[in-house]
Amino acid sequence: MSLEIKQVKTKKQFKDFLRIFDYWHKQGKLGFVPIFILYRVKDQGQLSLLVKNAKTIGIAWMIPRKRPYEFYQLKTYAIDRDWIGKGYGEKFLKKLIDPLHKAGYDITTGVLTDNKPAIKLYKKMGFKTTEKVKSAKGIETYEMIYKATKPKSSSSKGTFI
Repeated sequence: MSLEIKQVKTKKQFKDFLRIFDYWHKQGKLGFVPIFILYRVKDQGQLSLLVKNAKTIGIAWMIPRKRPYEFYQLKTYAIDRDWIGKGYGEKFLKKLIDPLHKAGYDITTGVLTDNKPAIKLYKKMGFKTTEKVKSAKGIETYEMIYKATKPKSSSSKGTFI
């Protein structure tokens, strides 16, 4: 039972990413992102897949940020609907954030206020709510952060999983 994280590089991997993204977007759990933006960042190692036995079961989009300081923003994170509730969400999130956290980076994310399972998972993993935000369209999200426990090491500069 092989479980690994792969960076989106091929058309098939990109289609797998979009399949999961589209499902959760239609459920109202992920915000809209133009496909050209996702396609543009795929070769920068920012779109990740959780793959189990050659099947994509999770997706993530992380962006390194430099302002107001260096940190990572988890823009999109989702598990395939057929794999929900089996512990893969926690395993995937841990594999994504642990190396960054150990290197001294904070990790931020936004989660819809009505997405109770996601909020529960983020809190279990160490994220804290910083504020509640309401968009111009009336969508409410919690901004959350996983603070690094030590300063960013200079040897990790530019590191991305």
